[in-house]
Amino acid sequence: MGDINVWAWVAWIVVGIAVGLMAGRALGGRRVVVIDMLVGIAGACLGGWASDLALGDDTPQLFIISVLVALFVSGGLLWLFDAVWQMFNRD
Repeated sequence: MGDINVWAWVAWIVVGIAVGLMAGRALGGRRVVVIDMLVGIAGACLGGWASDLALGDDTPQLFIISVLVALFVSGGLLWLFDAVWQMFNRD
């Protein structure tokens, strides 16, 4: 369980990039897409890693669960980041 698969990291990074791009596209405005992607990657890696520590990724089902957790944590972190961004960038 302590040995994390390289493909898991690749999957979490891809999920983070995808969520960051979707958030940048959905929220629009004058946003920096690279920041959305970096926050998405950080959230996905954090969520996937935590899920892997809690459940492991010994079976394909547990790996899919870790990717889904990465997706939701990434989205939540982007939502939180957007709220803070809007609070400090009011016109």
